[in-house]
Amino acid sequence: MVRAELAAVVVKECIEAHIGGAVIVSGGFAEVGKKEMQDELTALAREANFPFLGPNCIGMYSPPHVDTNFVAAERMVKSLDGNVSIVSQSGGILVDQMIKMTEEGVGLSRAVSIGNKALIREVDLLRYFQHRQEDKSSDLLHRGFWKKRGREFLMAAKGCPKPVIVLKAGKTASGMKAVSSHTASLAGDYRVFSEALAQFGVVEAKSETQLINFSEALSKYPTLSGEMVAIITGSGGHGALAADMASWVGLSVPTLPDDSQQEFEDKVIVFGAGHSISW
Repeated sequence: MVRAELAAVVVKECIEAHIGGAVIVSGGFAEVGKKEMQDELTALAREANFPFLGPNCIGMYSPPHVDTNFVAAERMVKSLDGNVSIVSQSGGILVDQMIKMTEEGVGLSRAVSIGNKALIREVDLLRYFQHRQEDKSSDLLHRGFWKKRGREFLMAAKGCPKPVIVLKAGKTASGMKAVSSHTASLAGDYRVFSEALAQFGVVEAKSETQLINFSEALSKYPTLSGEMVAIITGSGGHGALAADMASWVGLSVPTLPDDSQQEFEDKVIVFGAGHSISW
């Protein structure tokens, strides 16, 4: 946490002191046009095999021993232990998701902010998470890849045995401009990006709420195969909406056999005090 101009000096001192790695919180590198300074820092670290996160990031949450997220006291929550790992270019959104996932009962195993990702990138972390038995899904809060790095990520995600969920910022012209000024990434064409994710089997969340819902479903429930689903609901209207949504995403909603329908009709499920619904 020093001025950008001093970061390389401090990293060199860490290397000489045999420190194992670093989180570089400092901003003022490629995201503001000072790519040469960032390249100098990266070259120094590569030569010494010295890993670092950042620059321009808030680091990692790795329970129970490491938490470098500088969260205001009034916003602090204790994240639940779980099996979802998160990688984010934005430190602010990472903290927001950690808080919201805790509120929704979704447990985390790791949360990492990579900022400008000058050395350690999302692909490196994806490969690390896929070998951890504790993790059932990996979330990526994404802004953009460095040039010619998108295919590398897609190939790594395709080969990952666990679900990979992506939430992208920078879908519009205004969003792309904001992305470029914040982390110096290339936002690219969103339509191409979205279709590439689908082609390689990566789950795309369209919003922060979807990211939480997808993470909960993929981390808590067993993986199933097939394209058919059954919808059980106490509201006909909601059932129709659910059937529409299932069809739009390529799922089939077959009519249940008569004996199954009769079995549901013969049962009563009780909700709370004095409320019941017949099937």
